[in-house]
Amino acid sequence: MGLKVVSKAIISFSLLLLLASTAKTQSNGVFDVTKYGGKEDITEALNNAWKDACASTNPSKVLIPSGTYSLRQVTLAGPCKAAIELQVDGILKAPVDPNQFSSGNWVDFSHVDQLTLSGSGTFDGQGNVAWSKSTCSKDKNCEGFPMVIYSP
Repeated sequence: MGLKVVSKAIISFSLLLLLASTAKTQSNGVFDVTKYGGKEDITEALNNAWKDACASTNPSKVLIPSGTYSLRQVTLAGPCKAAIELQVDGILKAPVDPNQFSSGNWVDFSHVDQLTLSGSGTFDGQGNVAWSKSTCSKDKNCEGFPMVIYSP
C-alpha cells in the first residue's frame, strides 16, 4: 500500500515537471516562437505566440531568436491587454511570389498600442528575387509588391 502511494506521488511530480518544462511562456513574459513549433516557416507559431502575449495582463515579449525563417503574410492584431514587444533577432524572409499575398501588406500590426519593435534581426522582403519576377517594368497597371511592415 505504501509503495503505491509513493509511486503515484512520483508519477504526479514527474508530470508536473514535464508540464513546467514544456510551458510556452516563461515567468518573465517571453513568448518564444520556437516553443510554439516555429522552425522553418514561423507564420503559425508567430500568430499563436502573439495571441498568448497579447492576452497577457503583464507586459510581454514575443521573441524570434537568431536563425533564418520564412514568414508568410501575417496580421498581428490587438488590442493587447498590456504593453507588447516584438524582438526579432532572426532573419525573416518574405514569399517571393506576389500571388501569396491577399492584401498589400506582409507584416501588418493592427490596433496595437504600446508596441515596441526591437532586436538585431532583419525583415528580408527578398526584393531582388521578387522584382525579377515582376511585370511592372512592362505593365504600368501592375500591382506593386506588399509593404514590409504596416500599421494603420
